[in-house]
Amino acid sequence: MKKTMFVLAMGVFFVASSYSNALMIQSEFNFSVENNANAIQDSVEFKNFKRLYIDFLDNVISMDDFLYGDTSLEIAKAFLEKVGLPDYGGYTATQDIVGFALVQYLIALGDA
Repeated sequence: MKKTMFVLAMGVFFVASSYSNALMIQSEFNFSVENNANAIQDSVEFKNFKRLYIDFLDNVISMDDFLYGDTSLEIAKAFLEKVGLPDYGGYTATQDIVGFALVQYLIALGDA
């Protein structure tokens, strides 16, 4: 009986400490994501991509210029490198890299 109680107590202790540790790790992760998102949004690369995207939305530049333009590609590559994706998500075509950068931009907006 004592052995059973000891095993149950150890199990409860293990579960409680694991849960507490998981909460602490999640809290630290959320803090680092928040700080990282703020740093990204304050960067020149983020602001350049934001300007490019707003120009596209306001019809200042065409969809072809947005997806296929050399300027768009350079801005998208710089932004992706800033967010830690120097391989551009594995994409090689201009429109794919710019599209992937747009997804990362929207994710960064959502993290704020």
